[in-house]
Amino acid sequence: MSNPTQGLNPALRFSERVKDYTKYRPGYPKEIIDYLVREANLKRSCIIADVGSGTGEFTELFLKNGNVVYAVEPNQEMRKVSEERFKNLSNFFSIDATAENTTLPDNSVDLVTSAQAFHWFDRKKFKRECKRILKKGGYVVLVWNKRKIQSSEFMKEYEGFVKEYSKDYEKVHHKKITEEVIGDFYGSDFKKALFANHQDLDYEGLVGRYFSTSYAPKREEASPKLYSALKTLFDKYNIKGRVRFNLQVQLYFGQPN
Repeated sequence: MSNPTQGLNPALRFSERVKDYTKYRPGYPKEIIDYLVREANLKRSCIIADVGSGTGEFTELFLKNGNVVYAVEPNQEMRKVSEERFKNLSNFFSIDATAENTTLPDNSVDLVTSAQAFHWFDRKKFKRECKRILKKGGYVVLVWNKRKIQSSEFMKEYEGFVKEYSKDYEKVHHKKITEEVIGDFYGSDFKKALFANHQDLDYEGLVGRYFSTSYAPKREEASPKLYSALKTLFDKYNIKGRVRFNLQVQLYFGQPN
């Protein structure tokens, strides 16, 4: 199955969005760690390869758990953010490499993770790389923070706004990763878990959240009409100066077939 995002070069696509990405993208609930401890035999001694690690939002969960983490990220600007963020942690290692060629040794990690990034990869090459670097019995964990579009009128209208003003949305949004795609990557034996998440955003937070996404135009290239539409949406739905961005974390894990 082909990957519709190939050729869009995510390693460059996020370079001009790093400030917004760092400040306004959501983190991940600690319950993910608790779940992986129960279900995937995650221990503090496990070595993690966080692939497509970006600015380190998902990496941070495992660092706080005490794991050694190799954060693999090809985008220089995003990688620098995580290097500064975790510079005082001895269990953090920054790797300038791609998902398809992590440069990590054979059979060197217990868990490969990828949050908000798998939809950018060449899936066949990434699967081959996972098999190479994983120790026997190791798992691959794929995670997305997804908007709960039907959860509120604000979320429904925000989806409409995104579709109207984001020319690349249909090409790059991660809803194109279906259960069929996941099943093809893992084979039939994988597990799925869901976790609640949210962000409470003021107007500047809502603006920054939108411009942090890969499908949004650059801030300086956005039309006055776009800004007006976003302000109208915020004014309509904010409560005491904030709107709630409802999210659901979707997590898959298993061993690639």
